[in-house]
Amino acid sequence: MYLPPEIRSEIASRFLLLELDPWFYSDFGSAYNEFMRLPAKENPFNRFSLFRPNLRVWVLLKLRLVSRDWYQTATILLREHFWWPLKFDIRSSLERAVSCCLPSEESSSTTAPWLLPHQFVTKLNITEMGDVLTFRRCYFYDNDLVQRVGDDAPYAERHTFKDEPLRRQDRTQMELHYDKSSEHELLRNLFNTLETIEAFSISFPRAEFDKGYNYDEAMCYDMQAIHEMAVTFQHGLNSPAFQHLVDLRLDLPCTRDVELMTKGMSKDARDRLKHLRIWIMDETGRDGNDGAENTGDAEEEGVADGNSAWDGIPPSNLQAEFPNKIHQAAVWDFVGSCPNLESLSISGTHFLDLDQLNWIKSSGSRGLRLLSLHRVWTSISSIIELLRAHPTFDGLPQLRGITLCKVKVHTHGGNWFSLFAYLKESCSDLNFSRMDQLTYFENHENFSYNNRIWENYHAIWTENEEDWDELRSLTRHLIRRAGGKECYPEELSEMILEDDEEV
Repeated sequence: MYLPPEIRSEIASRFLLLELDPWFYSDFGSAYNEFMRLPAKENPFNRFSLFRPNLRVWVLLKLRLVSRDWYQTATILLREHFWWPLKFDIRSSLERAVSCCLPSEESSSTTAPWLLPHQFVTKLNITEMGDVLTFRRCYFYDNDLVQRVGDDAPYAERHTFKDEPLRRQDRTQMELHYDKSSEHELLRNLFNTLETIEAFSISFPRAEFDKGYNYDEAMCYDMQAIHEMAVTFQHGLNSPAFQHLVDLRLDLPCTRDVELMTKGMSKDARDRLKHLRIWIMDETGRDGNDGAENTGDAEEEGVADGNSAWDGIPPSNLQAEFPNKIHQAAVWDFVGSCPNLESLSISGTHFLDLDQLNWIKSSGSRGLRLLSLHRVWTSISSIIELLRAHPTFDGLPQLRGITLCKVKVHTHGGNWFSLFAYLKESCSDLNFSRMDQLTYFENHENFSYNNRIWENYHAIWTENEEDWDELRSLTRHLIRRAGGKECYPEELSEMILEDDEEV
């Protein structure tokens, strides 16, 4: 029986579920998971882009075998929503990707029976890059060294160290550098083969530290491997397929690597970008994560600001040479060079300072639609500036969703209540707000002391009751806009409103 394309599309969309994009938050409880199991067409949140599609890929692949019409319908859905994973540590993953996307004159039913039209592969995600995290640096306290350099010298200068290859279950021979020349050639061939890459993501692994009894250790990156990946990525940027790139997601070892990866992007390429995510993955060294705050004195000046004077956390090779805070200009310079952004997600390990950003938005910009900030220092005016429409544009901001987690306001950076009031009064399209661990600098008049930074949890830490009043008012406004408590995830309001509170 023949079905019109729009009916087939409606049926196939039932295999498309929505889940909260980890750009914004990924750790929701069971109640929220139940809520999100509704089909996309029934979900009240599908009117905006806070959620990414979670395709039942195996169902769609089988659906393509039913008939020519269903093949077309399922393939279009895959093109629009599926991120094609490339496991960089597994060469066969890259080989299969290249063979699947061979031009038709180079393919045959015997060499590539699973052949996919390469014009339908538009979103690439490079994952499983464990071979770039190749060794650990073991630090040993050296009293003679401390006598020479002094107690105030950086951690790496007060300790001797020894580098040891990291043990891997999938490798019998451990090395400090693994030859990836064939993998890079395959990846470049794939870039050259594809016609249109609209979205690209690359995820480097996270570097962590451990404080031991006899020595401390920090996981370290193979700098040569990072440089090789940057060269391959720049090759891709110059390929015809990347001339369609609008969505770029970079999970990079350190802030300095943002410049290394993006220096080959032309002005036209930056102008085309609509969605940008930059997450920093190296959390070693002083103030690199919440756990570091646990190892110091919570009453020591600076700990609450994420800027401790105590330097007792072992740094990786990257943090010893290129500290995230010192090289963060690379992050803000790149963001500032993309005038047409609609979505922005910045996540630091060491706190990054949003006030360093000078974003010159295009004349037609209505500000950001989606904003996510994590471990960031800021002034309230810097956040609002990201949301405002360009002065020459006659219209309201277009913000749909905002997540602020562990964001800290400077001493003279304003008050949180002014942001909450702005979101409620000026952002008429806002549907989603998540506020976690919002704080002030210690010298701010609204600073609220948290004696256990690493475990005490709240939506906001403040001595100003007006902050709480405006946050509750904003939350009630969003719940009413969603259609009631049953239509708004409980996890977004449970730390702000009482269970029985009327909205």
